[in-house]
Amino acid sequence: MRCFLGFELSPKAKMGLDAWREKALLILGDHQKVTAANFHLTTWFIGQISSHELDTLVSNIECRLPKSTLPPFQITLNDMVCWTKPKIAAAAPSQCPRELNEA
Repeated sequence: MRCFLGFELSPKAKMGLDAWREKALLILGDHQKVTAANFHLTTWFIGQISSHELDTLVSNIECRLPKSTLPPFQITLNDMVCWTKPKIAAAAPSQCPRELNEA
């Protein structure tokens, strides 16, 4: 299975990204459209892992969560990235928030 670590976006952020996407897709053409409900902020794309590896990863994350908290942060999505395989267009930050680099 494909695995990543991501954050849920606020409804307001999802609506803004959906409006941006409608304009961007006019330029980009043939890209698969993901429903706005599935929008998220991917912070770490892990890739293909087995069920056993997923269990180990989740256990490790759960062990560390009580020890650390991530302070609230803002992120500005002011860039766009595109991949051809699979056809993905995404809003991206030009800079990573300091809070995420320190986490």
